[in-house]
Amino acid sequence: MIVEIDLGVLTLELEEVSLCELETKLDEAMRAKQREAFVAFFKKRDVLNESTRICSACGERMKSQGFVVRKIGTLVGSVKIPRRRLKCPRCGIERYPVDEIISKNSKHTLPTIERALYLATDMSYHKASLTLKKLCGADISHGQIQALAKTEGTLVGQEPKKAADDLFGLGLDPGEIVARTKEDTLVIAIDGGNIPDRRTKNDFEAKIGVVYGLKAQVSKGRTSLVDRVAYASLEDAFKFGQRLFCLALRPIRRKGPCYW
Repeated sequence: MIVEIDLGVLTLELEEVSLCELETKLDEAMRAKQREAFVAFFKKRDVLNESTRICSACGERMKSQGFVVRKIGTLVGSVKIPRRRLKCPRCGIERYPVDEIISKNSKHTLPTIERALYLATDMSYHKASLTLKKLCGADISHGQIQALAKTEGTLVGQEPKKAADDLFGLGLDPGEIVARTKEDTLVIAIDGGNIPDRRTKNDFEAKIGVVYGLKAQVSKGRTSLVDRVAYASLEDAFKFGQRLFCLALRPIRRKGPCYW
């Protein structure tokens, strides 16, 4: 499938326009055309993909029941996608073919979610929302970013949990183990702190561990931990130690992710 994007014509007075105004106009035009292309893509796909008209249950040709508009957030702003509703005249099954290529539970595209979560690792959810809006026009609230971070954190945390369960519960090798020398020192830093619980008014301890082995000189008096991996959780000290231990066994060749 080919989707053509034509930026159209920008009318600017050359004697008056500045470089800043030119770039702003071009950016606005490209964002608008990207939104149009996004909608055009789904309209073309709806026309071309005839296989979606066949009922998967009985093989009968499904009939169109009109369109239901769905709003979805992209990197260049929100767009309204026309979703064709199909219904089988024989068995009554309904389908929305567009939902089969866009997750029904997501209000934003994956690139938008990825960039929002990336920003949220270095700033608050509110600032991440404002920054994404300012830089590329994406419209995603701080509450939505927070909900996505909680979901992603649960999935990411499954990796060290499985490695620890395999090693300490089943005796299975968690993977490649690195042999280190005196010149290849691995540093494991652990700390914790009490956090007040708003609901119970009691404190609970949050633990964090950082594993790194390589340092790089960034500038005068500044170094970067190239292969840093962080792990933080609210679990008890025994489980925390097991999972951090498994992370330390892994080969760390570059700056790694954070596990929460």
